Amino acid sequence: SWPEVRKLVGGKTFHADLLAFDPLVDLPTEAALDLEDSYLGAPGVSFREMHGASEACGALFTWLQSVVRVVQPAAHAAHAEGSAHTAHAQGTPLAAVEAPGAEGSDSPPGPKTA
Repeated sequence: SWPEVRKLVGGKTFHADLLAFDPLVDLPTEAALDLEDSYLGAPGVSFREMHGASEACGALFTWLQSVVRVVQPAAHAAHAEGSAHTAHAQGTPLAAVEAPGAEGSDSPPGPKTA
């Protein structure tokens, strides 16, 4: 809820906690995927909307997008690995398991590399 967010952001340790946050250590891959799917990709959730509500919210939204981008490759790899293990256990050929972002896959693609 908004009152809980305001209390958290207004806390004495918020800035220090934010600076000390290491997304590769402190954000589980499933949580990163959930943030990406449930919040960052939700209709009406954008920098413009967040910034319009509060400049601080806009800045935090941009930070959160960056955090998820850092964790995203590992999260998608873990998700694909879990799918491959499940498929193998069920006797499905590994070639039948699609990688995230593969053509026809329901999973979003990972970041583009040069």
